Amino acid sequence: MNAQAVPPDALPREETPVDAEAGQKRVPLPPVPSGLAAEANGGTVVLRWNNAGDSAAGSGCKILRHTLPITRQNYTEAEEAGTAAAGVNTFTDRLQEDGAFYYALIPLNGDGSPEALFFVPSENSLVFPVEVSIPDVTDIRLTFFDVLLKNQAVVVRWDTQPEQERMILYRSTNPFVNLASVAQATVLTVTDGTTLSYVDYPVPGVPYYYAAIPEAVIRSGTAVFRCGENTNEIPVEVPGEYAGLPPVRRAAVRAMPLPLLNPDHAEPKPAAVFSAETERTIAALDSALRRERSREGNAVRNPAPWRFPEDNEPGAGGENAALKQILDTRFDAKNWDGLAEDLNVFLSLRRTEEVSARAHFYLGQAYFFTEKYQDALEEFLLSQNAYPNKAREWVQKTLKRL
Repeated sequence: MNAQAVPPDALPREETPVDAEAGQKRVPLPPVPSGLAAEANGGTVVLRWNNAGDSAAGSGCKILRHTLPITRQNYTEAEEAGTAAAGVNTFTDRLQEDGAFYYALIPLNGDGSPEALFFVPSENSLVFPVEVSIPDVTDIRLTFFDVLLKNQAVVVRWDTQPEQERMILYRSTNPFVNLASVAQATVLTVTDGTTLSYVDYPVPGVPYYYAAIPEAVIRSGTAVFRCGENTNEIPVEVPGEYAGLPPVRRAAVRAMPLPLLNPDHAEPKPAAVFSAETERTIAALDSALRRERSREGNAVRNPAPWRFPEDNEPGAGGENAALKQILDTRFDAKNWDGLAEDLNVFLSLRRTEEVSARAHFYLGQAYFFTEKYQDALEEFLLSQNAYPNKAREWVQKTLKRL
């Protein structure tokens, strides 16, 4: 729901302060942001406004959130949703609960203190609340799923309840059993909610599994894979003849091995006993091996931060330069909290696909190194389309910590 703009002259304004030396002469209002509007999409609220010249744009503003209209009398009871950097005129607020919320902006001085505590309805404060309704991912389910082999193509079809849910279609050479399976899979497509089928042309002679999961369920980290419902139990394979290769023969596998035969009924041999010197040598080698494995384990637990080569190149312009500046000041200093804050502001504006994917990847690292692994997993998955190999590597690292 968009907050409706109302002409300022039609609404009561906050009281204007009185100059003590001039008696009843009123002091002009300091400049404040104007045209504040809000739009909600699920649990995400996007705010937009117009900066108030050099005074407010030079040092940013603070964003307040309240369940009541925000005024000078109750602004101290409002929650601080975040801050907008200098020159930024949009902010994205992600909420975890339903409700109706009012927002207001306070312009800041260079030292971070409030420049003005005036809340002008429809200018820097909302007159009407924005309604937030977070979808319940438990209500999203597939009502139909089918994988059909047709010559050299694989046709995947599905349907959802409720309808028009955004879906992510995966392909893998391994069965889908849990969320960790996604890290090994390839994202084939992310549908817009109206597409209910996909035609894939995989490599002939290789068996593949497919899975279709609602995007909202993947983001929530609650994905469950059930054969026949959202993934295929038996892999499909395009015949090798379409690639000019002979079909692959697979050996039959027994469900359970036969017991160990002992036709001579021989007595088991006693365990070999070595000399004391040999035992000490074995113990020393075993200890060295354990230490080496421990060092390898520590290296896995503490991966080094990774930066894309294109973000190290000098002379970048536009949004690439803006991203590089954030990385130079925050990423290189390992200021993960500051990096997360700056990247969220950076991503609040529309970016190109590759720059957005890299920003999500860096945001995932910021959450990873602050042990916010669920948030990190979501960000790495958002970068998987543009950078599948590197994203998959960090998804695996994150899943080990969940």
